[in-house]
Amino acid sequence: MDKTDKMDKMDIILKIRLCQRNKNSQRKTARILGISRGTVSKYWSGKHLPVQYEANINPRNITRSEYNENLTKCIIEVVSELEKDTTTKQRITAVAVHKAVSKRMIVGYSTVTKYLREIITNRNNVFLKLSYKPGQVMQVDWTEINVRIGAEKTKVKVTVFCANLRYSNRIFTIPMINMKFYNLGLAHIETFKYMGGIPEEIWYDNMKTVVKKYSGAKALENQQFTELRIHYGFKAVYMNAAKGNEKGGVENLCKTLKASILTGLPHCRDIKELADVLRAKCDEYNNKHRVQKKSLSIAELYKQEQEKLNPIPDAEYTRLNVSKRVKVNHHMFFSYNTNNYSVPKQCAGKYVTIVVSAHMIKVYYKGTIVAEHVLEIQKDKYISNFKHFISLLVKKPRARGSAYFLNEGPLPYELEEFRKYLENNGKSLEELGNTVILIEEYNITDEKIFYDAIRKANDTGAPTYQKIKFNLVQKLNEIRNINELEINIGSASSDEYNYLDCVDDMIGLSKELSTNDVDDVDDVDDDDDINSNDKGDDDNDK
Repeated sequence: MDKTDKMDKMDIILKIRLCQRNKNSQRKTARILGISRGTVSKYWSGKHLPVQYEANINPRNITRSEYNENLTKCIIEVVSELEKDTTTKQRITAVAVHKAVSKRMIVGYSTVTKYLREIITNRNNVFLKLSYKPGQVMQVDWTEINVRIGAEKTKVKVTVFCANLRYSNRIFTIPMINMKFYNLGLAHIETFKYMGGIPEEIWYDNMKTVVKKYSGAKALENQQFTELRIHYGFKAVYMNAAKGNEKGGVENLCKTLKASILTGLPHCRDIKELADVLRAKCDEYNNKHRVQKKSLSIAELYKQEQEKLNPIPDAEYTRLNVSKRVKVNHHMFFSYNTNNYSVPKQCAGKYVTIVVSAHMIKVYYKGTIVAEHVLEIQKDKYISNFKHFISLLVKKPRARGSAYFLNEGPLPYELEEFRKYLENNGKSLEELGNTVILIEEYNITDEKIFYDAIRKANDTGAPTYQKIKFNLVQKLNEIRNINELEINIGSASSDEYNYLDCVDDMIGLSKELSTNDVDDVDDVDDDDDINSNDKGDDDNDK
């Protein structure tokens, strides 16, 4: 492009600007200037400069071999710089490398990916395939899965402990509230029970609850974990930092758990139900699956391995259970791990002792267990047992429609369905409160009767308090009638026994008679039979 062409181009751009200021459209400007609308559109918004001056970053006077050499050096330098700014678990993508290389020289994305692939292939390490003996090695690790919890089906992340026996490939997974040490220890105990014994070695990565300092062969153990390990008699082997390939069995288990074992987002009411689901999945996998390139199934290999596992000690490691005293507020709740749990009325304002296990929390007051709850996965929640508040609802009837545990608290499935119906149809929850009070009103000890009455009303599609009460009273009357019938049958059987006793007495008296007397009696009886009609008439006349 010579100087004259540049001047003509800049003159056209100037005229386009003037037409724009005069509020002409792009179509009208193109018609006035006699140029294409594409040219007008290009310079209309001012994104393009009249003349583009580009530096010749990649001069054409170098040879192809020199260009390849320079590009390879540039990519290696960029990768080295990116590795310094990222952690070992972060991936260095080709997009990031191309973006950095493009600032230094002109190169396409496909060219960068080609050279990057060659460089990474040359840098890859070579690994040795390992072989394991029965009962020798178990690998463990933590992972996180997404599940839907509760009636609201809230999506939450749950921590899962994974274990894999390397000889048989038998697996076990158990969800825990968090990765703290006592949960790690409880997960170990549940794993030992499921596996039926303890292996010689357990392989770990550098968990903070296990390793205080360093990694691999130089790792320094946590003192509390050392006590647990010595009690159960196994050796701990620690992997090098960021070397997941060293315990590939459990790493693959973590991936398989998310991709295949738990397809989609499982919906569970609480962490205890999730534990049951995961255990059932593990049972199915262990009983039916066979690892590729192995002649025997997991179940058959496990029979060989189980014999080599060390026995579990009789005494359980007791330092894992969390036990402490907490104060109950006047709303009948105490706080633990940011969540609030309900207790009976007699504990309000008092101190109680809580004992926390893997998935449960038990409450003791004066040495007696007064409440038991499933641990809540989510944070800042109120977990209540509706039975703790029935006596208060009886005394405070105006609170039956607005009590927190009725509006937002977890309820048994039947009551939950009844609450949903009331909310969806814009009805007051007072009916739900009245339904709950039926337990105390009729002094119901068998909860199955109560829930069956609610289920029967829910099945109608339009449950009400009156229907539930009718079903409950009907069932109680049936039970009462059955009990009365049993009592009558019992009394009838006793009467029958007394009657038979009387017959026996009569037979005993007849045996005392002589043989002749018996014959005389027989003759009289025969005559009576013959003249029965006449005797009857005589008696009537008399």
